[in-house]
Amino acid sequence: MAIEERTLPNSNQWEIKATGEDIPKLKGMLDKTAKEGYQKAFHRDEGIGFERVTDPGGQMTAVRKDQLEEALQMGYGKVGGAISMVMPEVPWARKSCGPGRHRFRYDKASGQIVEAS
Repeated sequence: MAIEERTLPNSNQWEIKATGEDIPKLKGMLDKTAKEGYQKAFHRDEGIGFERVTDPGGQMTAVRKDQLEEALQMGYGKVGGAISMVMPEVPWARKSCGPGRHRFRYDKASGQIVEAS
């Protein structure tokens, strides 16, 4: 079967049919069109940028800035970077230990846990 080329009705599109040994002859035929399509898509996304948001599960993710409104409506949240926790005031004194291993024991007289020396 020879290579058949035809224009599709009611559109500006075309198609080519080939079988068997004619297929290698068509190799590289769409390279130019493919490169143009890739560059057009790449430059379309080039200047948009991304915004960091949290997904509905709570994980940080990135969303395109032009799709941010839709994402917020779908349950994504606009939250700052790192999650932090503030410890409230506690009724006991803070005990700080230096780096390394430490051994502790319970002192019956004072009712406290003290560092063993």
